[in-house]
Amino acid sequence: MYVLTVVLYIVLASLAGARSQVTPSEGDTAEAEDHDSAADATEDASAIETASGGNSAALFRVSGVIALIALIVCAAFAVYVYLATPADYADRLAWFKIWLLVPTLVYFVTATYWQVQRMRARPR
Repeated sequence: MYVLTVVLYIVLASLAGARSQVTPSEGDTAEAEDHDSAADATEDASAIETASGGNSAALFRVSGVIALIALIVCAAFAVYVYLATPADYADRLAWFKIWLLVPTLVYFVTATYWQVQRMRARPR
């Protein structure tokens, strides 16, 4: 199954343009990619705010915070199951399998929105 996943990834990546040669422009350097992600998020939020008003910037920040909280909740659910006594383990695992879907879906929706808005705010 692992080999099939790798082959499928390579095929889809090449179809999406991963094989094309990209030459770096003058402004692109290794230092430019070494920015702090928190500083990037702040710059992105300010760029979104100037582009489309304060509501979008607030939604951008809120979606990022909710995505982070959803990831923390997923980790907390796993710890909750791990710390179970042998008698409670089966019940907690069943609970985990049911309820892990909720923060996972919240994460995917909010993180996707956050990333899309972040990419739109960057200059091309």
